[in-house]
Amino acid sequence: GKPGIHIGAMYRTRISNSFFFTSGAHFSQKGASFAGIFDFTLNYIDIPLLFVYQKDPERGFYADFGLYAAALISANSEGEDIKDGFKSADFGLMLGAGYDFGRIMVGLRGGIGFLNVTADDDVGSSGDKAVNSNGQLYVAFKI
Repeated sequence: GKPGIHIGAMYRTRISNSFFFTSGAHFSQKGASFAGIFDFTLNYIDIPLLFVYQKDPERGFYADFGLYAAALISANSEGEDIKDGFKSADFGLMLGAGYDFGRIMVGLRGGIGFLNVTADDDVGSSGDKAVNSNGQLYVAFKI
């Protein structure tokens, strides 16, 4: 794993008393680092499409789940552009939980990609796929 930045804006709309739909746009860094052998950063614009369950719509615990689509905007390794080595799009599943304090929300969310993100569809001799997976610890401010 590799730590990175995740920042953006979300819009939340009520579907029923306890269910919401939320979407938005995020700048999200993904990548990997392994014992000096490789170190790269992938920068994406993520578009999450999430359903949220929150019993009390004003505050309390919530869970979210859904899909995301992402567009690769840049990729680098030690200052070198390696974007040609990766596909321009990603798509996957997101699942998370958190607590809504009223004006501030704190949560954990994870994502796992469905698509091989490398430009080479046959990554290794075994034909393994390279997919994005990430975890997010976030603080959100309601406007």
